[in-house]
Amino acid sequence: MVFQFYFKKMHSSEALKSLSQRKLSDVIERFLGDSGLVRITFSTEKNEQKIHCYFQGWNGTVLNASGASENMYATIDLVAQKLEAQLSRHKMKTRRRSRLPLVQNRALSVVGGSDSFPTMDDWDEEVSESSEVSSFQLLH
Repeated sequence: MVFQFYFKKMHSSEALKSLSQRKLSDVIERFLGDSGLVRITFSTEKNEQKIHCYFQGWNGTVLNASGASENMYATIDLVAQKLEAQLSRHKMKTRRRSRLPLVQNRALSVVGGSDSFPTMDDWDEEVSESSEVSSFQLLH
């Protein structure tokens, strides 16, 4: 995992770098493994300490999390919690998407009663049979 640190209106600190890298890498590795780019921006404005975290995974996942408080270390914890919530939602979405076609395919095979999926020829036959029946019912 690649970390990039930016400091705006403040001096760089190795303690902040190591703590944020340790906390955020633990959160990201738990959900996506050891892959991605993390950009962390530390900034101060008046009495607020702000952190903005940008995560880009190698699989195309892009997440942003930011937080502000009076203490920079508390802000790191806040951003880690936000990023963890976003990653868990992302993981649930990808799980639902990957399961959806499997469920639909099983339902088709159960309804059809055969192991093969219906083809376009089967569909054309069903449509022509249903149109003949409806036209017959209309004439009588």
